Amino acid sequence: RVIELVDLIFHFGGFGEARLEMEAFIQKLLEGQEPKEIKDLAIHGIKCQTITGLSEDFVNLKDLYILGVGLASLEGLPKLENLIRIELSENNILDDLSALCNCPKLQEIDLAGNKIADVDMLKPLADLKDLKILDLFGCPITESDDYRQKVFNLLPQLELLDRADKDGKEVEVESEDQDDEEEDSEEEVGLDYLNQDLKDEEEEEEYEPEDVEEEEEELSEDEEDEEGKVGETSTPPSKRTKTEEE
Repeated sequence: RVIELVDLIFHFGGFGEARLEMEAFIQKLLEGQEPKEIKDLAIHGIKCQTITGLSEDFVNLKDLYILGVGLASLEGLPKLENLIRIELSENNILDDLSALCNCPKLQEIDLAGNKIADVDMLKPLADLKDLKILDLFGCPITESDDYRQKVFNLLPQLELLDRADKDGKEVEVESEDQDDEEEDSEEEVGLDYLNQDLKDEEEEEEYEPEDVEEEEEELSEDEEDEEGKVGETSTPPSKRTKTEEE
């Protein structure tokens, strides 16, 4: 990864009446880091009705969480070209979801626990061609007749609504972190095989010279034995006897 993953899940508590506005909250989280370094940003524990402090400078932001802060609208949501997931649960969003189109790569939207009551409010989401997952748990819209069929008709690109497919079958959604862990695990396994192959090759290279040296030593010993035998047979018995007597 070119840019290190920065996870800004942070909770401000124990401040009594002194609640930070969103812009000040985000600046506190950054702590000197550049917005372009941030891939995950979670905002909660404060109170605000609109989005402030976010800008197009968060060019690598992929996951945005604004949870239970009292948002009444999505006014102020900037253009975030690489945003894939946005969670806006437990707010007071009533209508006008058009600001979500500022994030054309969105694949998952969580609006659970908001005040969305009419299917027509979801029409802007039809422009999000990559949208696969939509959560509306706890919204008044879920109580309307043929709710699920209407939403799937309006958003044909959708795969899961409230964690269930078009047939109503619940599907467990894997998080991106799990995918990253699996990829890392596969990479580690591949490296293990590669390292083992390299180790085997090194052992083979080290083993071959030893064999050659042993063979050369054996040949040398055999040659010496043969030379000794030749020397013994070439000396006449009479000369050996004289030599021994001397």
